[in-house]
This record gives sequence, structure tokens and C-alpha cells, in this order.
Amino acid sequence: MLLALALLGVCSLHGHGSRSSDVDNQVWRASWETSDCNVMWTSNGDVTFTDDGMDVAKVGPDVKLTVVEMNDGHTRRVVFTERSGMLNRDYDVDGKMHDWDASAGKWFAAMLVELDHQTGKLAPIRFKQLMTAGGPSAVFEDMRSASGNAQATYARMLLQSGKLGAADACHIAGFAGDISADHEKADILTDVASQVDFSVAECRDAYFGAVRKISGDYERARAEIAAIEHAPASGPALNAFAVAALSVAREIASDHEKEHVLVTFAPRCTGDSARTAYLATARTIASDAERARALTALVRQQ
Repeated sequence: MLLALALLGVCSLHGHGSRSSDVDNQVWRASWETSDCNVMWTSNGDVTFTDDGMDVAKVGPDVKLTVVEMNDGHTRRVVFTERSGMLNRDYDVDGKMHDWDASAGKWFAAMLVELDHQTGKLAPIRFKQLMTAGGPSAVFEDMRSASGNAQATYARMLLQSGKLGAADACHIAGFAGDISADHEKADILTDVASQVDFSVAECRDAYFGAVRKISGDYERARAEIAAIEHAPASGPALNAFAVAALSVAREIASDHEKEHVLVTFAPRCTGDSARTAYLATARTIASDAERARALTALVRQQ
């Protein structure tokens, strides 16, 4: 049975499935589920992981960390507690107690990686390892199938690292599209906008593709304005930027936020394509007063 379990691997959420987590507090839980397997982590207090992120180092007094995986009809469970100042593990497979051997350790190490992919909980440890192994490219590769929240955590760490290349900023913009909360999407986009080369089509597509996934008008306008502040100065690149940015702005429902985006863009509206995109967006403003302000801002630049 143990050999069969070892061949199963861990329950990974790639593609379709569901997840939930609350890991902002010392009392935390995380879970994920697919059609074939499901996992539940629960802890009632502080848990410290080893420096390599491959195991639990200690739990606090009276703290219990429980990890349960149900996979292909089998159940693995491990409960970590503190006993006489030492870390204690109770490990069972299908309800029968087993020693914590190398196979169990390997399974749990892989579970920790999956926990990080779902929650970003081990990011302080794993980010350093990934950057040492291959820089930002290694982080992007590792986060390819991670949840949006985990991607947001790693994106912030990348932004703070000071080690991003031009292409890396485009990857971060792409990450933002998978983040669930609008304000977090907008936060990542506004932070990375200054490093995105908007003259490159792939970068524009990544950035404005993420902006399109923001449902709230205020947050969408905020991300749009951050991009406009770093738009190409002139020429074909500016025209291409205008078409991309203003077509997305056209989808903003709020007249006020749409006008705010246009007025911000007006000083940069110098090419024919840019002016055409500007006017097309202005025409979608229902309020006469807001539309007049947007058109007046354009006229003043001519």
C-alpha cells in the first residue's frame, strides 16, 4: 500500500478545481479539491517551517497542525504537536499508524510546495531559493500553475527585489490578471507600470489584458492611469498604446472614471490614431458635463 501511495504523488490543483484559504492569521486553514483528490490544512496557532521549506521545524505550545490528503481512495493524515519541547508527528495511512519515514517526508515536502502554490505561505523561504536557482525566470516557471493570490505574493517580492529585466515586468503584468481581488490586481499593475515597455506589443497585451479583468471602475481607471503616465512619448508606439489603452477605457461604466482616464491621456494625444481612439471613447460618455470636460481637455492640447 505504501508503495502504491508513493506512486500517486500529491494532490495538485492544476486546471479545474477549487481552493479556499485564510492564512493571514496564526489560526489558519487552507484547502483545495479536484475531481480526484482533496487536501485540508488546519492550524490553531504559530507554525515554523525549516529553513529549506521542506518540513515543519516546530509548533508552539498547545498548537496543532493537521494535514489530511484524500487521493484515489486513500487517506494520509499527519498531526504535528509539541510534546516536552520536541516536535511530535502522528502519521496514519487509511486510519493505520505508520512511522514517519523517508517516503512520508518526501510526500510532505511536496505537499508544502503545493501549499505554497495555493496560498503563498512559504514565499519568504521559497522566493530566495528560486531566485538563487534561476532568478525571476525560475519564479515565473514555479508560479505558472499557482493561484492568483500566490502569484500576487511572489510578484510583490519580485518588484521589491530590484532584479527585474524589461521582459520580467511584462510577466508580472500577466500574473496580475489571475489575482482574484480587483484592488490587488490594480496594486500590482500600478506598481509595475513604470517598468513595462509599452512600445512592445506583447507587453501592452499582457498589461491591458490584466486591466480588462478588473471589474471595478475605480480600480480599472487607476491601472489605466498608471500606464498612461508611462506611455511612449510619440510616434507609432504612442498610437498603438492609445488604441490599446482607450479601447479598454471605453469599457468603463462610470462616466466620471472614464473622463478621468481621458483627461489624463489628453496631453499625450498627438497622433491621428490616438485622437481617433480618444474621440471614440469620449462618445461613450453619457453625461454631457463629463463628456465636455474630456473633449475640452483634448482641444486644449491642439
